[in-house]
Amino acid sequence: GAEGVLLSQGNRFAGYSMFVQDGRLHYVHNYVGIEEYKVSSDVEIPEGHHRLRFEFNSTGEHEGDGSLFVDDRQVGKAHIPRTVPLVYALAGGGLLAGRDEGVSVSESYEAPFNFTGTLNKVVVEVDDDSAGDSDTAARAAMAKQ
Repeated sequence: GAEGVLLSQGNRFAGYSMFVQDGRLHYVHNYVGIEEYKVSSDVEIPEGHHRLRFEFNSTGEHEGDGSLFVDDRQVGKAHIPRTVPLVYALAGGGLLAGRDEGVSVSESYEAPFNFTGTLNKVVVEVDDDSAGDSDTAARAAMAKQ
């Protein structure tokens, strides 16, 4: 019966959020307040302790496929056609675990949407070598707009 935000960064004007709502795992990528791209699990999360995970696999410049996992079992997948090419701090809203803050990232809930379960550990891994030069990536993305 637990629900709420597991991890969020940014706000309604650019950001992402991973959360549990109505028994299912969700991930929303908010593209500069214009569009929300959502990945939702196709099954409910069973009661008890679980390892919940979101993975993003790039399929091109500033786009990719998002996948949700419960205990290493893929439970949802969707294409995210556009991702925010800038640092989320420019939009406001730092990296938060267990809640959202201020103006919520997603229209699916109202902040703070505190997680009502227990978070034992939150891990964020970035394994893309191209993520290092955010200034160059931002300039290139803005030129495409």
